[in-house]
Amino acid sequence: MNKKLEVAKFELKKVKFNSKKGLVVDFFDLDSPNELWNVNSDSQPSEDYVSALNELKEVFAYSLGLNNGWDFSREHNRKNEEALKKALQFWKDEIERCIITGLTVVGVGESKGIKISGSLKTDLGAVGLASPIVRFEDDVINSLDESIMIGDLAETAFNKIQEEIWMFIFKGKRGGELFPSEPVESGLNVTKMQKVG
Repeated sequence: MNKKLEVAKFELKKVKFNSKKGLVVDFFDLDSPNELWNVNSDSQPSEDYVSALNELKEVFAYSLGLNNGWDFSREHNRKNEEALKKALQFWKDEIERCIITGLTVVGVGESKGIKISGSLKTDLGAVGLASPIVRFEDDVINSLDESIMIGDLAETAFNKIQEEIWMFIFKGKRGGELFPSEPVESGLNVTKMQKVG
């Protein structure tokens, strides 16, 4: 079915990579919010999508509590510039260990947020993990009693991801291909999954 949908009427529910590095997407059309739509594509997403997804690495790290070592080091080594540099590098390395593979939208209104799926790289491979729910209103208090607005970080990244997914489905934006200057039909098979509610 060739479904057409304006970006303003598109609401992402879930996105993840499939086994062929393409995307599996569930979404709603806000004109008929009780119908869940699905796309399963073997086409690779654009680099813009991957960049937007990678913006969730820091949120993922915070949600898993990986910042505790950085916060502790920063608090106890204020006068030791070399130790602070090492602690900052440790935090950057922790963020880079995070691999984001998808997300699921949960809640509505003020309780809206995302659950991030991904993994952590280790010396022995990767360990699959899912974040706790990160509400767009959430913040994290670190060991210095500073408020880190991870909800804002998550919402900003989510909005970019949602737009990139819309362009992937309805405008044919793909990775590894030269894009025409004019919009093209996506060529994806969009199917109605189920009625919700």
